[in-house]
Amino acid sequence: EPSVGGLEFKIDSPDLPVTISSGTYRIRVTLAGEKSVVFDSGELELAGGSDLMITAVPNVDGGAVSPVNLLVADGEGAAILRNKEEKATVRVVHAVDDAPEVDVLASGSPVDGLTMIAFREFRSLDLEPDSYDLSVAASIDNSLVVIDAPDTSIEAGTTTSIYAVGKLNSVTDSTIEPLVIAEDLRSVALYGKVRVVHASPTAGDLGLVDIHASADGVFDETTAVIKGVDFKDTATLNVPAGTYFLAVILASDGTFSPAVEAMAMVEDGGVYSVVATDN
Repeated sequence: EPSVGGLEFKIDSPDLPVTISSGTYRIRVTLAGEKSVVFDSGELELAGGSDLMITAVPNVDGGAVSPVNLLVADGEGAAILRNKEEKATVRVVHAVDDAPEVDVLASGSPVDGLTMIAFREFRSLDLEPDSYDLSVAASIDNSLVVIDAPDTSIEAGTTTSIYAVGKLNSVTDSTIEPLVIAEDLRSVALYGKVRVVHASPTAGDLGLVDIHASADGVFDETTAVIKGVDFKDTATLNVPAGTYFLAVILASDGTFSPAVEAMAMVEDGGVYSVVATDN
């Protein structure tokens, strides 16, 4: 028997508020009259004296486990409560042109699905939300660690991209470091979302750059969409559907000669990453 039944969109139930004893509870949401669970909080400790307002809100940034999250407010603040099965997505990007294939290690052990990652390769994996001792090491010898990231917290319903950027040169002279980006991969029907990432250390040494987008491949001061971009900078653009010529041009170059140029097709509802690397 449901504690609160027959809730309609935007309507409070006449059965509210519900008074319960303190203890361990589990909040589940089902369609009215059905037993199929669309949200399950798992076990929760509810303290005596609490005055909580719980609102079902659309799950727009998590996975496909549940269509809703619960917004829990106590009069002083609010927090999102996610389905207990909600995972966290981690995307690893190898953006170091002079480094060999790499493995991602958790507490010193290779993570299944995140091994033998080559330059320019994107690799994604859903993980249990937790804190991890992560490192990145050469696939041929896991003792050659190039990135060490202990106590990396991964939260449910999030997508985190970890770019390996910099130069290897040698193990003792490496400038490789992690570039961590909290992603918003939600599709929007009215435009495409394009994330731009500056991951070229060589271009970074030359100075700030501007990112240009042109419909005809001709670039001038009016085609710059992001100005003054430095190494490891990133930004997201909302872009109407179409075919674009993209260029990276030194901010100091008054002739608007592209250092890097490429063509890209963008569709409404698409979510894209454009990454400038060496080589």
